[in-house]
Amino acid sequence: MSAKRNQASGGHVIPAQDRQLRASFEVDLALCANALRRIRAHCAENHAAIGRDRLLEGLLQIDDLLTGAICVALNGEDG
Repeated sequence: MSAKRNQASGGHVIPAQDRQLRASFEVDLALCANALRRIRAHCAENHAAIGRDRLLEGLLQIDDLLTGAICVALNGEDG
């Protein structure tokens, strides 16, 4: 979207450097999300040895904290 259209629609123009940082952050976030998925899958497969419920509860808390932090970082608001 062009800068004029973006401003006219109520948005704001994001400088190129900020766009690059955001893109890098989104890549890091995707890698983090994939790692969490792999951990959850591993825990589900090995639940007897790990204490699955306790570990999954901890992972969900981490996921919630990351999601909240990401929303604040990207949007400036809690979500």
